[in-house]
Amino acid sequence: MKYVLVSCVLLAMSFNAFAQDEMSSEASAEIRTEAPATPKLPRTLKGIFGLGLSSARTLSFDESKVTTQRGSTFNGNSKFGMERNFALELGVQQIPADGWGYSALVSYESRIRFTNYEETYGRTRIKGDYKNQPDLDLVTVAANAVYGSGKIYIPFGLNATVPTYSWAASQSKTKPGLGFQVGVGTNALENLAVELNYQSKSFQLKEAFDNGDKYSYGDGVIEGFGLQARMLF
Repeated sequence: MKYVLVSCVLLAMSFNAFAQDEMSSEASAEIRTEAPATPKLPRTLKGIFGLGLSSARTLSFDESKVTTQRGSTFNGNSKFGMERNFALELGVQQIPADGWGYSALVSYESRIRFTNYEETYGRTRIKGDYKNQPDLDLVTVAANAVYGSGKIYIPFGLNATVPTYSWAASQSKTKPGLGFQVGVGTNALENLAVELNYQSKSFQLKEAFDNGDKYSYGDGVIEGFGLQARMLF
């Protein structure tokens, strides 16, 4: 009888330990299943250093005006051919993998050379090639709203262009102008982005020549497709 009682006690203790182990396992499982999901990483602000090439080869003025030394005034339009040029870019961007972000860029184009000109005033058309080429430097500040989706992003926004124009044959004055850009890009690698966009830039130009003629070109526009390769850091 004594041995039977001891066996029953041991059996009860074993059952109790087994039940506690089962309850502990279920509680651990509940804790694991109810654990909160890992939060998404925050959007990262990155610096930009890039090199761009534009297809734009023409500076167009639709509202040109010339005042001759005798005081006569003629209205017309002017187009100037340009050599292809590279642009250096610096900026910042914050583009999420899924949602809205932004980018801000400053680009610099140095010594853009004019190759030819074509001007029309009334029935008079003047055209030719430059022998002593004018020089044009452009500093463009651009701000974009950007929508990111995976490795693809779509930027669009406005820009302001500050020109520096010089030509030995004239005295000139310039004023900044506003433009726009829209494009599509991809973060091909973690620290590399490639973007294709369409950009329009504008500025104003006035020239005075030694013979007394004065030209007021109004708002000039440079527009075309551009391709940019950008390192992100």
